[in-house]
Amino acid sequence: MLSRGITVSDRQRAQAIVKQHGRSSLARFTLFDDKHYYFSPSGQSVIAYVPKGRGAIALGDPIGPSKDRQEAIVGFQQFCGRNDWYPAFYQTLPDDLELYASLGLQALQIGEESIVDLHTLYTRGQARKKLANLN
Repeated sequence: MLSRGITVSDRQRAQAIVKQHGRSSLARFTLFDDKHYYFSPSGQSVIAYVPKGRGAIALGDPIGPSKDRQEAIVGFQQFCGRNDWYPAFYQTLPDDLELYASLGLQALQIGEESIVDLHTLYTRGQARKKLANLN
């Protein structure tokens, strides 16, 4: 079931952009049924978002060519303004933090993502006993 107001062609368009330009572990989640889509003015980028109260929370960075990123963010800010929403980008990559700041957005670090090689993770000994139970 698609989010209210999302057409099949919107979903297909978003899927094509994500397939070609998705570069983070979040890209696949942007295609979940709860997302709405904002397409950049050029049509080359997509921002997947969920409207919540007075905000529109985008999952990750805009997905599309890097040359279109600024236009996508500015367009999304304007789109949110027309809807009386505050824009927010959740779990962005650090690559474009300066761009977000130059466009008037503030960064707030909530956490960090870790990648652990489970084949080399040492789980022996009393201090690591709880980790061993995760296997």
